[in-house]
Amino acid sequence: MVLSEIEESMRVVVILLVAIMFAGTIDAQPKRGGKVKRKYRQVETFNEDLPQVYVHGRVLNQARIPLQGATVTVPGMRIGVHTNSEGRYFLQGLPTGKVSIMVSYTGYKTKIIDYYLQEGNNDVYFTLDQDRVALEPAPVSVQVLEQHLLDIPASASTFSETFAERNDLRQTSDYVQLVPGILAFGAEPVRAAYSIRGVSGDVFNPENSPAIAFRMNGIPINRGVLMPSRLFDMERIEVMKGSAGTLYGADAFMGVVNLVSRKPVPGLSGYASAASGNFGWKEAEGALNIPVYKNFVMARTSGVYYHQDGYVENVGGKSLNGAKMVAGRALLRVIPFYRTRIDLEFNYQNDSHSGIAWISKGIPDTNVKNDIFNTPVAVDWGGQPGTQRESMGGSLQLRHYKNENNYLSVKSAWSKGKLKSLRDGDGLPVSIIHVAEDQHVTQLMQEISYHFSRRSRTNGTAGIRYLNEDHQYTVGKKFNEQFLGQMFLGQPIVNLEGSYSPLPAFPVDSTLGQLSGLSLPTGHDELYKYISTLQSLEFYADATFRIRPRLLFNSGIRGTAGILSVSGDADVSVGDPSVIGKMGPYTPGLEYKPGPRAAVTRRFILPSWRVGLKHDFNSISNFYLSYLFNKRMPVVSFKPAGIPHEPLSQKLQSLEAGFKVSALHRFWVDAVFFYQIHSQFETSVMDSTINAYIIKDSGKASGYGTELQFRAAILKGLDFHGSYSYLNIIIGKKDHDGNAQELQGNRFGFAPEHTFNTGLSGRVNLAHDLMVFVNPYYSWNSGFWYDNMNTTGMKQDSYGIANIVAGVELTKPSVSVSASASNILNKRYVKSLDRSNEPFGFITYVPGSPRILGVKINWKF
Repeated sequence: MVLSEIEESMRVVVILLVAIMFAGTIDAQPKRGGKVKRKYRQVETFNEDLPQVYVHGRVLNQARIPLQGATVTVPGMRIGVHTNSEGRYFLQGLPTGKVSIMVSYTGYKTKIIDYYLQEGNNDVYFTLDQDRVALEPAPVSVQVLEQHLLDIPASASTFSETFAERNDLRQTSDYVQLVPGILAFGAEPVRAAYSIRGVSGDVFNPENSPAIAFRMNGIPINRGVLMPSRLFDMERIEVMKGSAGTLYGADAFMGVVNLVSRKPVPGLSGYASAASGNFGWKEAEGALNIPVYKNFVMARTSGVYYHQDGYVENVGGKSLNGAKMVAGRALLRVIPFYRTRIDLEFNYQNDSHSGIAWISKGIPDTNVKNDIFNTPVAVDWGGQPGTQRESMGGSLQLRHYKNENNYLSVKSAWSKGKLKSLRDGDGLPVSIIHVAEDQHVTQLMQEISYHFSRRSRTNGTAGIRYLNEDHQYTVGKKFNEQFLGQMFLGQPIVNLEGSYSPLPAFPVDSTLGQLSGLSLPTGHDELYKYISTLQSLEFYADATFRIRPRLLFNSGIRGTAGILSVSGDADVSVGDPSVIGKMGPYTPGLEYKPGPRAAVTRRFILPSWRVGLKHDFNSISNFYLSYLFNKRMPVVSFKPAGIPHEPLSQKLQSLEAGFKVSALHRFWVDAVFFYQIHSQFETSVMDSTINAYIIKDSGKASGYGTELQFRAAILKGLDFHGSYSYLNIIIGKKDHDGNAQELQGNRFGFAPEHTFNTGLSGRVNLAHDLMVFVNPYYSWNSGFWYDNMNTTGMKQDSYGIANIVAGVELTKPSVSVSASASNILNKRYVKSLDRSNEPFGFITYVPGSPRILGVKINWKF
């Protein structure tokens, strides 16, 4: 199996190597002013007897702000690096004499300086000019090193603090809905669920594996209990799809989302804001940057308070789908030595949500249909429904520079979270199934990496990471069997008058066997506990080698060795024993067979690698081709009977080709086409020995698609942004072992065929220091199935969400007042669904947010 994978991957590698040899013979000389400047052409040679030449420099903008991720190259030579987080760079391997050094950066004019280099150290500083009408800069660190978006050989997106403010983006899902190929469908932040190019993942249930990795300032936050409800004081949000596994690990199976907060800087600064709106929306947010000791010790603190009432009626209690949270962050940056930087960070969050409205679309065994957008919910067991979550974490990150582009990075992090949740399990205005959940998560991480630039030709990173995660998940259910008894007999739970009618006891009927005449309990309790410990050790290396001045070869490899230990227990000793369960295989339980689950230890090794080429047509456009192989993080679950289930790790092979251009510093286009093969996912296949379909982990599917992103600075004060994606991912006729698949021809669930979003940002100066702005944007998808079975009725129809933010802004003082409207057309859509109680006839849905109106005032100082 492993050999066949390697052989299949090697064929792709050979094709890419042939392309390298062909493309490496084609290399145009750089132009300046539209003409070839041959007299400045440098022929690179290496001789130990030649004098050693080193170039140190910094790239700033006109406001003297460092530009991180700017591309620094020497035209005609195989030399190129990016500026670090302080805008500094280092070049070596250059000859003495006259040399041209070029710097390019999205949104700025490319600049070339002719400099006479001498033996030893040379200082070459750049100040880049920005056009009157220009794109906003797009620095990114999704490849761990500081770069700008044009240089990423993958489908990537970045959203700046300015963009977030203009469009009133507050949650992670607000950002990812603007990324082509990603769908967010979680009921609440702690239950976040995302699908990326058709592959979905769940960050809440530990028996499922995530499909996309989440990082906060480089620290894993993949579990829902650790993820932030509201984003505040952010510098930018970055998203990369595809080739993230070699850099971030097996949890980045399909991609990564980087949340990057603002860091302490010299000088006193900060901001304060307040917002209010309908449904009792109240919010306050602020940050303060403090220079503790000159430019050597700096601190930054920030926090947010948010409250909003629910928008779904709860019979006898608080409305549902509301939220209340408070969160804070403290950072301390210490520069004890010239080449050493230490960052300390602490995060805290406390949520007390009113609970999620899980609503059934109909009453079982009847023709009664519920309008989930106008149906009240009843949860009256075990207190009021709601979610209480507390999480905290701290990290220490040290960076020691050998020079501007070679440094050692050490990260140590600890985080923990706990959650309690009470919710309705049946979605009807009577109490039939009540669900209580409890989670405790603790994570420890240690990572050491070295970021290198060898002779300014090969730039990359190599490192090792250790992760330990302890997770305890408990779910308790209370069943009212007087209603389930009606359903067991195939009788409606509502009478002719429309009232809900329980069944106190089974009728005396010999056909019911041992159930005949038995009284039915109103409260049968079951408790299921799942405990897991994950330890993993990862080695990785990722680098880009400049083959020719404009041709780059990039590759990466990562190996993850881990141990996953799980155990569990099911208890039905509390409350009345189940009567209906007497007819099932789990008696005296109804859903779970009581008793401890056998401890399972699963050892695994997960390889991940990528290879690719990138050809720079010039400083503003390029084409790339890449191949990726990745394996998903394994899981262990327990079937209701207590039998452990250990499916094989899902595999992904992906071929991606893309084109990027930043034209005239005003127009940005990012186009990508991908083809991917999925194997070893769970599917139904025909077993000829029993003439029936069975569940196996040998599923096979293939898909392809295209994704477009575009931005334009149309006029001064008028910007445009948008994206489009097309996805066609189909389950194959045969599985990985050659057996016919029951679901052949079906589309993956949560995989809309078409999505697009578009928006404008308009700003008009009414006076020297007064500006009016308006920022509308619209997101749409063509609809999607809720499962791979493509079950009739289990489909979300197409829908679009329109939002707008408008207001006025003063320059001195820096104050803005804005009004916002999200889902301004009050579009109805389903936000999430729960199928955990489907065996009892209940599938519940969460209605999406209605129109939310609000006003906000913001002051920066």
